[in-house]
Amino acid sequence: MSSLPDGSKATRLLSEREIFLGFCREESLPKAAKTLGVYPSTVSRAISALEIF
Repeated sequence: MSSLPDGSKATRLLSEREIFLGFCREESLPKAAKTLGVYPSTVSRAISALEIF
């Protein structure tokens, strides 16, 4: 199992919408990833998944 960027373990999975809201608050993909404790690619995939709707 890979660790998160800050080395901590996730206590729960974030939904795509939670990740998107983090992106909206931070107005930056890398900043949102750091704040949420996930990889930037995770933020990118969550946004892409929501764009389908």
